[in-house]
Amino acid sequence: MDQLNDVQDAPEEIRFAVVLNGGVSLAVWMGGVVREIDRATRGKGPYGPLPQLLDVKARADVIAGTSAGGINGAALALSQANAHADVGLMRDLWSEQGRMESLLQRPFKGSPASLLRGDDYFLPKLYEAMKQLCAGWTPTSLSAHPIELIITTTLLHGARIVTVDALGQQLPQMLHEGTFTFRRAEADGVLTPVIPLVAFAVEGWRSGDSTGRNHALAVAGTIVALALALMLLGSLPSQVRSPVSTLYRALDRLAQRFLGVAVSELQTPQRILLRLLVAVAWIVLVVLALAVAAAAVYGMVRLVEWIDANAVQWKNDRLLLITIAAAFVIVGLAIGYWTGWRLRSWSERSTASGGTVYQVSGVTHSSGVAATWSVIYGACYVIVAVGIIWWWPVQPSWVWRSALATAVVFSLLLLYVVPFAVLLGSVRAIRRRLVADARCAVIAWPANTANESEVVDLLWRLDMRFRCLLALSGGTLGLTGRGQALRRQVDSLLAEQ
Repeated sequence: MDQLNDVQDAPEEIRFAVVLNGGVSLAVWMGGVVREIDRATRGKGPYGPLPQLLDVKARADVIAGTSAGGINGAALALSQANAHADVGLMRDLWSEQGRMESLLQRPFKGSPASLLRGDDYFLPKLYEAMKQLCAGWTPTSLSAHPIELIITTTLLHGARIVTVDALGQQLPQMLHEGTFTFRRAEADGVLTPVIPLVAFAVEGWRSGDSTGRNHALAVAGTIVALALALMLLGSLPSQVRSPVSTLYRALDRLAQRFLGVAVSELQTPQRILLRLLVAVAWIVLVVLALAVAAAAVYGMVRLVEWIDANAVQWKNDRLLLITIAAAFVIVGLAIGYWTGWRLRSWSERSTASGGTVYQVSGVTHSSGVAATWSVIYGACYVIVAVGIIWWWPVQPSWVWRSALATAVVFSLLLLYVVPFAVLLGSVRAIRRRLVADARCAVIAWPANTANESEVVDLLWRLDMRFRCLLALSGGTLGLTGRGQALRRQVDSLLAEQ
């Protein structure tokens, strides 16, 4: 009943997925639609008392558009993120600056890339309109207004790609489709490690000599790499219910997963007792996990202290410095390669004799790509740390020590911690999806007496991400050890139903 009451007390949520097509002739009309959607989500005008009467709330969290629709979509996204924005000003942009007679190119201009005056006329007007939407920036609540904006465009010059057909013939073609994706995520505090680097850059730039300014420029590149790494590792926040309801739901899932007990089917006293026992076991596991994390942090701190204490020696023995840095990078690259191999995919190719050959394809799994780039960023931080030690002063200030500690910590995290975390999270996500689809009969899971080849065929046809559960043996595909364990888990769950 507690979960039921929690659901009943929460207002119903109306989520808008806004898709806006292109066309200057429809831009004004689309601008009006965007304005009304924005007012509805803010509860302004006639939409103020209506959500309260109906006990609902609205939000527009997925927005997609192209051409004029992309511009209106971007305006809506900015307005959703800025509490003081008024998307109604787009009406003036389209009605005044968006007139066809103003947008058309002048005659006898030569060979323009477009019939409309985009760069020299409309772009400055659009920039001013977007600047007004950002004026008086007051960010709205991220949990109430998560936003994903997708804008498609046409690449005038295109990008050349080469595909290979089943016979191995290369087919070059020009790709003119462009897509921009913007995702609003929490940014408070994520750039804290940049602070000592900024101080280091400022100190070097104010020194006035060429060496200090070169150091400052190198640190500026480090800050850019750090920002890119944080964007790479960023993720959207999840939406949760009340803390008590979320805790009950988590404890019930743990009891179902590890004890095989459906808590909802128990009487109230038994339910309370089981939740208490699961909570105690969960607290013990959390304490152990925190102890392991604390030990890891302590080891990292001692490693930083060791590097700081030996910086002068390594500066004088630069061959030893390069050897240690190379060892760090090689081990990290091996871990990244191993992560990508565990998330590998397969493709099939027909041979001249009519047979089929399976071969490993490039890593296209988003998590595998993220792990690969994480290792590359980690190697960059190792290079930065080597550069700091290379020019280590006789009496380093706190700025030098902070910069060295930042480079070392982030190189360790990106080289070693992130690939393992990405691999574990990806495997867990694949397992959850496959188990959920089989339990809900979304997929026709083979019987537990079926041959392994039937499961392999199913995983091959379902999703490219499931192919990381397959391995090549004797020219045919079979299940990996992880895939066989997952099959036993799905068979056990379906047998209980």
